[in-house]
Amino acid sequence: MLSKYIQNFQHGIWDLLNNVGNINNIPDSQTYRQIRYYSVIGPAALPPEQLDRYNRLINDMLSIYNAASICALNEPFHCGLRLQPDITKIMAKDFTDTAEYWSFPFESPALNLDLEDAWEEVKPLYELLHAYVRRRLREYYGPERISRQAPLPAHILGNILAEDFFVSLNMSTLPLDFWQGSVVEEPLDRVVLCQPSAWDFCNRRDF
Repeated sequence: MLSKYIQNFQHGIWDLLNNVGNINNIPDSQTYRQIRYYSVIGPAALPPEQLDRYNRLINDMLSIYNAASICALNEPFHCGLRLQPDITKIMAKDFTDTAEYWSFPFESPALNLDLEDAWEEVKPLYELLHAYVRRRLREYYGPERISRQAPLPAHILGNILAEDFFVSLNMSTLPLDFWQGSVVEEPLDRVVLCQPSAWDFCNRRDF
């Protein structure tokens, strides 16, 4: 069980950190932050019996969430509808367009006006911040590269969501164990949670 493996790892780190002493005396801020972060291990701090019960309850709830199905409204013989994709498609059809569907969780009848008001409030600050960044970039790169009015070059500021970030991961070079242990397509013989995630098992093989 992955969660049990992670919890054992967290508990082992926690035991090691107990020998560090008072972390407030650590002068290096990065080391202090890392130790402080790893000192909070969450459910892994529970006694073994309670931790096992906690994991069982979480797994039971996830199984119910993933495998639960219902019958269609007023159609008692149309059953077996699951959240993904059946119920999600049914609920999405209750809106006039995608924008209305996205706006639904905000519970505001005038969300567009609310957003416009919020933008007008933050716009002056954004303009000042943008002007400050432009001035500092002109000082660093020179006026021949950074214009007074033209858009700022995106590659200078950087963007964690840019395509080259994902290309640089270069998943083609991952070891064979990664591809053998990964679920790329939803299996037909069992119900699984198909939301993608990636984990580093810190063993130099599964990462």
